[in-house]
Amino acid sequence: MSSAISNNGVATGTGRYIYALQDINTNITGAGSYSNLEIDFSTTTTAKTLTLSNPTTITGTLYLTEGTISNGTNLTMSAGSAIELADGTLSNSISANNGYDVVYDPYSTLSPKTTTNELTGSLRNFTLQTGSGLSINLNRNLVLTGNLTLSSGTLDPTTSNYNVTIGGNYTNNASLFYRNNIITFNGASAQTVNASSSQSFYDAVINNTTGGIQLNTPVTVNHSLTLTNGIVSSSSVNLFSLADGSTITGGNSSSYINGPLRHTMAAISGIEFFPLGKSGAYRPMTLSVTQLSTVSTNYTAELLAGAPPSRTLPSTLTQVSSVRYYTITTSNNGNLSFATLQINYGIDDNVTDPATLRIAKSSGSNWLDIGGEGSASGSGNITSDPFNSFSDFVLATSTNIILPLKWISFTGLIQNGVAQLKWQTADETNTAYFNIEKSINGIDWGVIGVINSINSNLNNYSFIDNRPASENYYRIKSVDGDGKLSYSKLIRLTTSVAETITVAGNPAKAGTIKLLISEGLLQQEKVEVKIFTESGQLILSEQKRPAPFLLINADKLVNGSYIVIAKTGNV
Repeated sequence: MSSAISNNGVATGTGRYIYALQDINTNITGAGSYSNLEIDFSTTTTAKTLTLSNPTTITGTLYLTEGTISNGTNLTMSAGSAIELADGTLSNSISANNGYDVVYDPYSTLSPKTTTNELTGSLRNFTLQTGSGLSINLNRNLVLTGNLTLSSGTLDPTTSNYNVTIGGNYTNNASLFYRNNIITFNGASAQTVNASSSQSFYDAVINNTTGGIQLNTPVTVNHSLTLTNGIVSSSSVNLFSLADGSTITGGNSSSYINGPLRHTMAAISGIEFFPLGKSGAYRPMTLSVTQLSTVSTNYTAELLAGAPPSRTLPSTLTQVSSVRYYTITTSNNGNLSFATLQINYGIDDNVTDPATLRIAKSSGSNWLDIGGEGSASGSGNITSDPFNSFSDFVLATSTNIILPLKWISFTGLIQNGVAQLKWQTADETNTAYFNIEKSINGIDWGVIGVINSINSNLNNYSFIDNRPASENYYRIKSVDGDGKLSYSKLIRLTTSVAETITVAGNPAKAGTIKLLISEGLLQQEKVEVKIFTESGQLILSEQKRPAPFLLINADKLVNGSYIVIAKTGNV
């Protein structure tokens, strides 16, 4: 089309409605809708403009191939629609939108192309496919509810340091020009970071409310990392690194590094914070390092769940924790003068006597006692004495206080109306008895039984709860002879509520049949009731909403025997 049109309806189809003007300006009148609309003024000798004189809605893709759209306040992008740009532009902001995509195609000039009003709405996905050597410069902060995909070309936040916020996945197989801006991951579901090469961000903010961030490429943060929500999962291949001088803010039980984290240090001394966690437990550590020189050196730490490899204990230690341990490595141990390590511990680390708490460090097949003393019972921290090499590190004790016994397993099963609990322990030496504790909400606990300990190397126990509720939480508390406590893990057992419909008061009285509906069926949409004679003739059929008591009017039935069938979707 090369002249003005009027569209007061809907122009649909899988093809495109193309404006290919020669040497005139034109307009669209009428409040119309287009599935796919292309503006291509590439054959004109001078720049031309298409004016939207009335509200216009794009439900598919608006192709800005060449030329300008003067849209005023008349352009609406429907949810899931897209703007695909080459040499075209929008003169005005998008007036209404519900989450649309923007795609950048190759354009004709060699100079960088600056974004304009195509980014003024609520953006979903952003795709860059301009081709090698072509650059798109941002003119505003880029906020996406969906994916950022860089397939070819360069995306430049410019010296204005425009920030980029991503609600979906990050994929960079092209180039994101490094600027002093903020990259924020704020998705409401799992997000991934993908790239053909390692990625560098100046500032990074992790604020993912559900699912966390999975690194599928190495990532380095050069200035600051903020952990608000979301767990970042890294690996030895796809490492998360912090450059020399960078800082970390935040870190909590819902936002930490799950995997190895590397700090780079190029100073004589420094304090490096590692916000590490594993399996829902946040256990950060702080490494204070003094180097022999300012040569850049990497320090990598990871928190691992479970017991560390078995090693020989020194005479000053009686055991090490089997709950978790840390592995720390360095790229240049020859540059280390000395270091100290602070470990944070929590309730499940079972620290009941902080005065006897120590940190153990591995040395080949042995454990070394590197000192320290806990700050408090339950939750707290402990700082080691200086050491001069890196390996495995674990909480230890000079008496049998941490893990006074070793919990091997704790399981349960509801069968034949009773809850059967079984647990196994090892290395009991001073255990007096076990309290079996129960809760129906996981918060308020009560003792339902007591069993004396066996106090041998490997011990098996069992207990039966004869009155389980519909939902039950169980845990076992071991009590030592000196009053020290240790808890097993928590297990949850549920019973299924019988789903039945029964006739109450047989024979029926006062012309009414009463049905009792069990609790498990009260959430069904309807109950269907049918009454048959003994010969099989249907004489009544009704549908009712479930209630504890359903009354069926039977005053029209003569005396006799009848068959009542009541059912829901399940029974």
